[in-house]
Amino acid sequence: MQELVRRYIAGTYVFREGEAGNDAFVLRTGKVRLFRVKGPREIQLDEFVEGRLFGESALVERAPRVAGAIAVTNSECYAIDRREYNARIARLDPSRLRALRNLHIFVHRVKLHDAEGRRIVGAVPEDVEKTVRALVESDLGASLAHTGDELVDLVAGQILLEAKRRLPAPPEDEETARQRERLRPRPAAHPSP
Repeated sequence: MQELVRRYIAGTYVFREGEAGNDAFVLRTGKVRLFRVKGPREIQLDEFVEGRLFGESALVERAPRVAGAIAVTNSECYAIDRREYNARIARLDPSRLRALRNLHIFVHRVKLHDAEGRRIVGAVPEDVEKTVRALVESDLGASLAHTGDELVDLVAGQILLEAKRRLPAPPEDEETARQRERLRPRPAAHPSP
């Protein structure tokens, strides 16, 4: 993988909300905070540690950044250029390419936070949820992070993780709920005097 490492001093922007995005980033060292500005307030959306992909919407669409990212500590990031990435995924077989692009779009469009910055999973239509869940859990989904191209594998692995984060938790079956209840700690009984 051609590595382009960018260094950021604590307190400097990796990118700003509203600016054009051409790169996604993988945090190599340090810590980066993702935030949005709402009026005079700054709303923290997420905090990334080493190994996390962020800014991946730039790989999917040419749209302004919907959030800003700032280095919390001195940090190094691998920058992933949209053109290079798209040239690499274009070499995938059609079914993998289609699956990866669909996951990119799902991750890019499904919000994890409301306007106040509270973590939510957006209202995912049932048919979309079933389709994405089936893809993520399929052999095709698993193969997306094992293409043999280090850059594609890195991004695809992170996109799969992000897709899982955005899916609503599946309902718990009755047996699992009963087992959870049996394992729940009980308050200690106090002996009577």
